[in-house]
Amino acid sequence: MNSKNTPNFFLVLVPIIIVILMPMTLFGQKEITKTFNGIKKIRVTTASGSCVLKKSPISTVTLKLQYTYDDDDYTPSINQEGDELVVKEKFHSNNADGSADWTLTIPDNISVKFVTGSGNIEASAMSLDLNATTGSGDFTLSGITGEAKCTTGSGD
Repeated sequence: MNSKNTPNFFLVLVPIIIVILMPMTLFGQKEITKTFNGIKKIRVTTASGSCVLKKSPISTVTLKLQYTYDDDDYTPSINQEGDELVVKEKFHSNNADGSADWTLTIPDNISVKFVTGSGNIEASAMSLDLNATTGSGDFTLSGITGEAKCTTGSGD
């Protein structure tokens, strides 16, 4: 290939690569969004996943899960039990490859317990009672009022 044809080659090759890889990115991520009323407590237990807590201007709780695990390997469990929202993950394989990111939009004065083997937790500008434990992960908290107890084996 001579140097005159090299730019044309890349102009053809790059769009082909993008067209091939884009569906893998777009279709690899799944999303679940659910809204709950009457929640006073939230309990989230994950093997590996980060959680962002956002302040809701209304009294409902909205949960959004974005994940890339194969559905044959991973089942999220999201249930309201009275005034408590209980969130868990179940893995059907020891070799599950993927990720999960949880976003909870919650009103003030909710009690949140978050336990994960590996993941971060982030919350800002809200009033809540937070009890969070991660084996490996970071906590990013700012403008929080209420009680916060955070424990990590490896992280900040």
